[in-house]
Parts: sequence; structure tokens; C-alpha cells
Amino acid sequence: MITVVDNAIPENLYKPFSDHIHSQPMYYVWKNPEGIDEPRGHLTIPLSKSGFDSSLENEHHLKPPVREVWDFIKPNLKNKDLITCYVNGHTYGLDGYYHVDASTKYHDMEKYDYTTFILYINEEWIPEWGGETVFLDNSEIVKTVLPKRNRAAIFSSTIVHAPRQCTRIFKGLRLTVVFRTRGKRQ
Repeated sequence: MITVVDNAIPENLYKPFSDHIHSQPMYYVWKNPEGIDEPRGHLTIPLSKSGFDSSLENEHHLKPPVREVWDFIKPNLKNKDLITCYVNGHTYGLDGYYHVDASTKYHDMEKYDYTTFILYINEEWIPEWGGETVFLDNSEIVKTVLPKRNRAAIFSSTIVHAPRQCTRIFKGLRLTVVFRTRGKRQ
């Protein structure tokens, strides 16, 4: 299931959070998804320490106002543990690619339930700019989500998804903040 929530973060938390993210330097990274020979890249800002086994250490490394936003959304994610948190940035010409955020190759799917929370933080968005997040099931599009201000997409990290390229008329930077989480299966 893919849940979309508009006005996901209260304005008193969202505004300082968005201002903070927009003021940070971004880094260009690329990695090859399995089976793809050509490099794919995007801009990013790491907001937590990746690769830590202890989610408490990841939460501990979040700086205000990111920590305040995490504290707000965590109860809505059934108090799951934070695996990693980062910003993704795309401009015209930076393609996204289909991927999952959790797979049996790298994650203990029997023991844990993985959820991704994407928060869109562009102040303005119109459909003509593209940039939607596309979700697949059995190679068919089942949902698209426009990156509107303060909108969240919440979904199982095992769902195949991708950011679509922004169109040529978009002159900015499409920004999302991703909180990847896990919780013990009941």
C-alpha cells in the first residue's frame, strides 16, 4: 500500500526544516543499479550516519531541525527504527531509475518490516515540471505522486519505485527527504 499525505508535517516544524535543507551543500553521487551498465546519478545530502547497526545511533546523529521532524513522524510509522535519512536532488537531465529500498539480498525480510517515508520539500510544483515518483507492481504503474510542497509518500520499502526526470521547463532542483525505517515483524 502506498499512502500519500498532504501537509504531512506541521508548518512550525516544516518551515525551519525546509529552510535548513535548502541551505545545505549537495553532493553529486552515482551508482549502478544491478544489471545497468551505465552510471546513474543524482544530488544528495546525507542527514544520518549510514550503515550503523544501531538505529539509536542514527537518531542520535540527526541534527535539529531534522531531529524534530523525525520525532514527529516516528509515531506515525509505528515507532520503527531509523535506518538512514538523506536528501535526494534531481534537475532536468538527471534520470531516476527503478529500485527498491529493501531487498532480500541485503535485508532480513523475515525478521523486519521496512518502510520508506519520502517528504517532498519544493515550495512550488506544477504537473508540467514532471518529477513525479512512479510506483510499479508487476512492471505496471500503479501510482504516481507529484512532488508537491509538504507532501509525503509512505510505502513498503520493497515496492519498486523511481523519480521521473524533471522536464526541460523546470529550472530548479526537485528535493525529497527520505527516511528509511525498519520495525520487527509481529
